[in-house]
Formats: sequence, structure tokens, C-alpha cells
Amino acid sequence: AVRICGSTVDGAVVVSGSTGFVLIGDAGDDGCAANRIGGAVVLTGNTGGLEVIGNSIRGAIVTSGNSGSGAFPGDTEPRVADNTH
Repeated sequence: AVRICGSTVDGAVVVSGSTGFVLIGDAGDDGCAANRIGGAVVLTGNTGGLEVIGNSIRGAIVTSGNSGSGAFPGDTEPRVADNTH
């Protein structure tokens, strides 16, 4: 699993091939404070579910081949939402 909460990252965030849940911000049901990411967020081939919610991301958000669900009943598929540039 990968959790990035309440952090400032000067460059890119890349997560590829994770079999655990990938959580990058979600102050709502996951209680993970938003992040400030200075580069791109690249998520590929992760199979344990993922959420990227409510962050400030200066680069592109690239997703490909991700699957799986999160920890809560409403988390039925990978979700990327409400991020700002």
C-alpha cells in the first residue's frame, strides 16, 4: 500500500505495479489530508485500488491499467477527482 497525506512533493509522484491500495489525498472518508505536488502524478498498473482526491497538482495526471476497489463500500473502482492545477 502507498499513502501520501498532507505532504509537499517538489517533483513528480510515480506509482506503478502496486498490489495494495494507493491513496494520495482524500480528506473525506479516508482522512488523508490533501497534498501539494509540484510535478506530474503517474499511476500505472496498480491493482489494489486507488484514490487521488483534492490535491494541488502542477503537472499532468496520467493513469493507465489501474483496477481494484478501496477500503470503503463506495470505493468500487479507482477514483481521481477534485484535484486542482
